[in-house]
Amino acid sequence: MILNPVGRSLSWQIGLALGALAILAFMPPPSGRLLLVPVGGASQADILGIAIAADARLVGTGPLPESLVVEGTREALLSPLLEAGVILLAAPAAGCGVIAGRVA
Repeated sequence: MILNPVGRSLSWQIGLALGALAILAFMPPPSGRLLLVPVGGASQADILGIAIAADARLVGTGPLPESLVVEGTREALLSPLLEAGVILLAAPAAGCGVIAGRVA
């Protein structure tokens, strides 16, 4: 299917708008619950050690493998976690923070 220039432009704009919404949805807040997701092979113990050193408090395990949910500040956590290969995301309220079979 070949799109005319107007169709291409509209597709590009829709894609850009959806991308911006996704970024806003997953952008970590300045403080509060944060989802820590390892992408560089860091273990939960490694992530937890870095988070505690940055004055974060463990909330529970995250929904992704080896991920954790912590309560802390983005400013304190961002640099040391990125160096360890861990990304910070907004922790959605539902489904994050499972501790001993309960949702925290």
